[in-house]
Amino acid sequence: MQDNTNTTEVVRDPAVLAAELADAHVANTAEILNEQLTEVASEVLARLPLDRAVEVLNQPELESSAELIAILP
Repeated sequence: MQDNTNTTEVVRDPAVLAAELADAHVANTAEILNEQLTEVASEVLARLPLDRAVEVLNQPELESSAELIAILP
């Protein structure tokens, strides 16, 4: 049996999360995206305004930015 109790990923609706993060501090946005599944984080980035998504992708806190870009919807 697999133990999933230690997972740090929090799955949220990408549309709702993108709306909530539209005005959040860029570094905080990166940290929140790090907590999401890669597919969810990529979809959130796709829903952000382009200039905002670029700011988030440029944050050193953001993990797997290349992977997020590669799977953008």
